[in-house]
Amino acid sequence: MAIFPDSYLHIGGDEVDDSQWRANPAIQKFMRGKGLADSHALQAYFNRRLETILEKYHRQMVGWDEIYHPDLPKSILIQSWQGLDALGEVAKHGYRGILSTGFYLDQPQYTAYHYRNEVVPQGLNGVDTITDNDSAQSWSFVMPRLKGSAVEGSFTLIKGESGWRGFIDFKGKSRRAVQDIAWLNDNQITFSVDTWMGETRPVLTVNDDRLGGYFLLGNARYPVSGQRLDEVPEGIPPVVPDAEQQKNLLGGEAALWAENVAAPVLDIKLWPRAFRGRRAAVVGAGCQRQRQHVPAPAGNGRLVNGLGRPAAARPAAGAVHAAWQTAAALWRCRSSPRPSSRRTITRASI
Repeated sequence: MAIFPDSYLHIGGDEVDDSQWRANPAIQKFMRGKGLADSHALQAYFNRRLETILEKYHRQMVGWDEIYHPDLPKSILIQSWQGLDALGEVAKHGYRGILSTGFYLDQPQYTAYHYRNEVVPQGLNGVDTITDNDSAQSWSFVMPRLKGSAVEGSFTLIKGESGWRGFIDFKGKSRRAVQDIAWLNDNQITFSVDTWMGETRPVLTVNDDRLGGYFLLGNARYPVSGQRLDEVPEGIPPVVPDAEQQKNLLGGEAALWAENVAAPVLDIKLWPRAFRGRRAAVVGAGCQRQRQHVPAPAGNGRLVNGLGRPAAARPAAGAVHAAWQTAAALWRCRSSPRPSSRRTITRASI
């Protein structure tokens, strides 16, 4: 308890490699004896036992998306790296969650990208509704990457009485509205959309039924190819919790993937987005915690959702360490009643 004084304890639990479990006869026999259908059920069995131990010491379990299982009590807290769809499902089933997708400080994103990130899953508000007075065109695309599988999907552009609107369907992910649609000439179009990869701006050329161009991610261009589709794809609707279910979404945590950060670039990653002043806060009404035990650099700014502007041009080494402590901490919500209005990250003052 002296080592982990906070009431929340994070167990990790993400991206479990179950190959050794499946190949081990003793583990397979154990699973059959306990009636565990698969590796996820085995992980949940372990987590249930761990949760019981933590409860004995008045600690609440926090873990990544993969720990979510209906056999676990609703006292656990799910931290989502998989995004709003996963977080929405958690909330709809009565579990509490916080969002980290879109807040990763090891990614080279503008501060504005993090502040636009909505913790509560948003609906499309009719963007993908096509009427008889609209004209629409849909295009498939493939974007190879240097690492990992190619990004695939489609986008649809709709011309209506009030101008252009549109949406994008990444393979396996829910539909998202696109912004800032602009035709650069008769055959070239651009728009923007915030994704799990960061702020994404396609610059695309259409010639008859063929698509070319690139996706701009940060300052890197990724070539894209594709073709026109005969019909508008069905797509996956966003998972949008109702007003009562949204109470399970406590906010967001600005996370730092330490494997991508070395000492020479640590302050660049944390500043100016991650730390200012003495206060750390989680998005969501009634969800902020004073962390007075963390020394702060000079200045009287504040940290909102782990994001902010620096009070000084460059921190001293001790201030960097303090920023690291704050960014690495899990910011805990107070148990005070929620006010009627929720402040989201897009409305946070900086």
